[in-house]
Amino acid sequence: MAVHSNTSRRTLLNYLHQAGGADCMRLAGIAGYEAGIRIIAVAHDAFWIIAPLDELDDAIATMSGLMVRASNVVTGGLDIPVEVSAVVRAPQCLGDVRKPDAKGQAMWSEIKELVRGEVLQQTRQA
Repeated sequence: MAVHSNTSRRTLLNYLHQAGGADCMRLAGIAGYEAGIRIIAVAHDAFWIIAPLDELDDAIATMSGLMVRASNVVTGGLDIPVEVSAVVRAPQCLGDVRKPDAKGQAMWSEIKELVRGEVLQQTRQA
């Protein structure tokens, strides 16, 4: 991090927290890979994983446990809890399981309805 005379004290104090969080994510990602979990994306402080439907719940529990264990290692004994914010099961998509007031959800619902209307209209015309 580049520090200069205009760097705020808050930024400097927050840097340690962000670095610790990054270490937790790095360790959890490595552990998840070594455990055979297919990590398809990392989004800030979350992992998106994929697994066959009959293995999904176990994969979620394993990854969650690995994330807590990583926090314990990085902090020297503090278990930082993990929250599963969404579980998407085929044929669903993320827009099907998000809370109605989630950012972007209203637009997703509108687009989905427009697409459904187009598909229905094309099916009727065929």
